[in-house]
Amino acid sequence: MSQLISYKSQDGIEHYLHLFTCEAPDAPVLLLFPAMGMKAPYYFKLAEHINQQGFHFACTDLRGNGPSHRSPSWLHNFSYHEMLEQDWPAAIEKIKHNLPNSPLFLMGHSLGGQLSCCYAALHPEDISGVILIASGTVHYKTYRQKWRTLFGTQFLWYTSAVMGYLPGTKLGFAGNEARGVMRDWAYNARTGRYKIRNKNQSNALEGTMSQFKKPILAITFDGDKLSPHGAMQALLDKFHNAHKTHIRTSALELDVKRLDHFNWVHSADKLSPKIGNWVKKVLGIND
Repeated sequence: MSQLISYKSQDGIEHYLHLFTCEAPDAPVLLLFPAMGMKAPYYFKLAEHINQQGFHFACTDLRGNGPSHRSPSWLHNFSYHEMLEQDWPAAIEKIKHNLPNSPLFLMGHSLGGQLSCCYAALHPEDISGVILIASGTVHYKTYRQKWRTLFGTQFLWYTSAVMGYLPGTKLGFAGNEARGVMRDWAYNARTGRYKIRNKNQSNALEGTMSQFKKPILAITFDGDKLSPHGAMQALLDKFHNAHKTHIRTSALELDVKRLDHFNWVHSADKLSPKIGNWVKKVLGIND
């Protein structure tokens, strides 16, 4: 069963939560945050197969991408700070209101995975674990074409600073993105570190990440140029005390024609059992 649930962040931004429930009311729930520029409905096929594993599934849009959101512009800017301090807590609160007895796993694709890691490190008490798909740091040193990656990420940030936002739909990269998001994203690309900045202070997360102890599942794909295996491993390496499982898979292993940064969703029937088995193992659920 699917529900569309309206909720608001503390700063008044209205969001919509797409909640797909399975038959067991107290089953675990996986809350997915999308990749940069992707919309929540893109993951509905994944929802169907997660439900078949016996879990609830929910997804919501990143700030600036939802149907009721103002598009990024000179006048409407935001960064990782607003997303982590406002949007992630609001979505989690709404999930816990609707499914109060369900263990919660944060799930993220690409940027959604990176920010879910940041949130989990700051608020480990809110969740049972983290699931990352086609995600990882954007640090240029983890990519095969290092200097091209460094130049490209900094160029996109500079473009957003000059224009007031990133016109990603015109440039063929992501969607229209806030310059604050691109600033924080480019900082990670340059340094490999995560820093949450607002007007008055900045918060480096490396030490916080190293103390996180909840389990993490990571799935990466051969040939994914946007989130290669090494980028994911570099992100996982920040979590020194977490129990980490990194599944590296391929189109050949899953018996599909193609598997990349985005179209993995079309192979959700092959990936969902891997996710389901891991969640059951974490929670000690026996079939």
